[in-house]
Amino acid sequence: FTNKCHEYTPMSEDTNDCSSFRCSSLRDQEQATSSLSAASRWLPSWLNERPTFTFDAWRAELESLSEEERTQALAGRYGIQNHSVVETPELLAESFTQLEEALDEIPEQQKEAYETAVFVNPVDFTKNEFRLAFLRADDFNAVAAAHRLVKYFDRKVALFGVDDAFKPGITIMNMKEEDYPALIKGGLRLLPDYDLHGRALVLNFYPYYDTNVKSMMKLFWFVMHDAIFHQDEDSNIVQKKGFVFFSGNVSGSPQPFHAKGMKRFFAHSCDDMAHVLPMKFIWCHGFLPNSAIALHFAQ
Repeated sequence: FTNKCHEYTPMSEDTNDCSSFRCSSLRDQEQATSSLSAASRWLPSWLNERPTFTFDAWRAELESLSEEERTQALAGRYGIQNHSVVETPELLAESFTQLEEALDEIPEQQKEAYETAVFVNPVDFTKNEFRLAFLRADDFNAVAAAHRLVKYFDRKVALFGVDDAFKPGITIMNMKEEDYPALIKGGLRLLPDYDLHGRALVLNFYPYYDTNVKSMMKLFWFVMHDAIFHQDEDSNIVQKKGFVFFSGNVSGSPQPFHAKGMKRFFAHSCDDMAHVLPMKFIWCHGFLPNSAIALHFAQ
């Protein structure tokens, strides 16, 4: 905090409708303290207060619990699921039937993209392996899975266009030249290994987001698809166990980025995780200083 701070600098309207932050080095302690004091105006009251949490207190509280209570507390803290649907042949057969019935109940004008996808590519989009991912995402709630499947194609058309939306999967070939900076910067990365509970791990580095929100969304879909569909037998693990995100800053000077653009990306990606993509969002670990949080969301 004494060596670097972020100063809020609005961009001109003719450049972009978002705002950006620039990182400037300060020469002495007094300048740094002054700038951080000014930045604290953006902090919510609970971030300005001295935290009462300590690891010693947390450890003491855990030690006072029974073994069963301690297991439940740790499971809740780290998003560990203690239940999973047992996928019997009877359940699968019944769920696929219910999914088809639920899709039939959705009005035609609300599922035009889905109907087009099934017409253009029935082999890939009507097979059970593809639809099973949507059922798993909603714990075999067929109605919810049907709406997720319909929204999936609506959003895929909006992001990738009709030429690519009705092809199976998402690859580098679906990205345009204007999307390359988002790929190169590496703001979103899928790790090659899982955690101890079989969940996919995603690194999310805010400072290395690209300023093009649509490109970031396409990158998000590309990364999620790689885990959900493109890892052969491992895809079943990810579909059942879900994703854990590690989100925040990294050491070194962050690149400029747009606060409003980042919030738009957050809003769209969270909506897609909850209602569109066939995935389970389990947990997110943050590693961002409080002052950076304030500056990120000040606008």
